[in-house]
Amino acid sequence: FIMQDALLILTKKSVNKFKDAIISFLPLSCQVNDLNDIVNKFVTDEEQAKLDEDPYHTSQDPIPLFSIDLVLEEGGESPQYSVDPGDVVSNIMQIFDTGIEKLQEVSQLEQKIMPHLFKKETGMQIKATKRPRTEPVKGDPNDKRVMEDENLWVWDAYSHLRSELVRAIYPMDDFISC
Repeated sequence: FIMQDALLILTKKSVNKFKDAIISFLPLSCQVNDLNDIVNKFVTDEEQAKLDEDPYHTSQDPIPLFSIDLVLEEGGESPQYSVDPGDVVSNIMQIFDTGIEKLQEVSQLEQKIMPHLFKKETGMQIKATKRPRTEPVKGDPNDKRVMEDENLWVWDAYSHLRSELVRAIYPMDDFISC
């Protein structure tokens, strides 16, 4: 069906835009020297050189998507974060999963628009993308008997986004231990 193909293309574009949008707010590197000296690097040196040549570019770091406060409870010796950084990662990944799961609820329009082509209306759903719960088997180009999972690209996007988010929260441990 044509709608399935269109939905697949839109899903791929949407997943990649979501992943790229979140990752664009994450620094490539973060160096915590002390509580008042933190250096976030958002672009590579080569990209920075190109941006410095552009007279219209303002060197401004992205505005944070999330704000996590430091809290010192009464009688507490050391500060803690108001929200566990791991929960932020979990919430973003839950949004990713919810978006993919909502695609399962899209019904086939062809059945409703052209009922004369279908013997009976069964309320079929479109075959939509699913995120595999475990890492799917990657196809071997030399072995034609093993086919690559059609949702491998979703797994790759999910695992890449998750690993980048986890990498971005590591410096928070360095900050709190200063």
